[in-house]
Amino acid sequence: MLPTDKNACIQIVNEKEVSVNGTKYEVNLYYSVHSNVYITTDKSYVFKHVTAYLEYDVFEREVFLLEYLKKNNCDFVPELIKYDITNKIIMMSYCGSRLSEKTPDILVQMKNIESTLKRHNVKHNDVKERANSELLILNEKLYLCDFGWGSIGTDHGCNIGLWSGQKPGGYVNYGFNPPNFTWDNNNKELWYTTNEYSV
Repeated sequence: MLPTDKNACIQIVNEKEVSVNGTKYEVNLYYSVHSNVYITTDKSYVFKHVTAYLEYDVFEREVFLLEYLKKNNCDFVPELIKYDITNKIIMMSYCGSRLSEKTPDILVQMKNIESTLKRHNVKHNDVKERANSELLILNEKLYLCDFGWGSIGTDHGCNIGLWSGQKPGGYVNYGFNPPNFTWDNNNKELWYTTNEYSV
């Protein structure tokens, strides 16, 4: 189940302000696709307002998996600070910006993430071809984010009764295989390719 001690009242006041249990944070809207992501101006916290695929429990799944991985000492995921089940907002630690250049041990970090996920039987299931929002880097440390489509093994319900059907659109990447990561554009963009598909 979801951690009850981290449930809070989080409100997006406007594009420049978020309130958590009455405490106000100055933010900037970072991007908006299927979620609106706000980053505090001091780059301490991220607020993710999930706005799409709610009927597939992507919000609940992300909250559960972030907490599950942190309880298993996985330091490569954002720390879940608070969440608002009603407004579908997650407050988590800031983990940097998209991976845009090679660092000396990036493949080693990717392989460590892969082996740790396997050890805990967790699958991300949504590392996109261009890993723009899933892989972030801060102070040369790699973070894997965006676990809304994750699973425990092949159970998208994560053994806690969440929605567990096929992901809409049919594409699911069941692996996280670092050798399939390649660089393009003079080592400035990371691309992910795989032959593992689910329809």
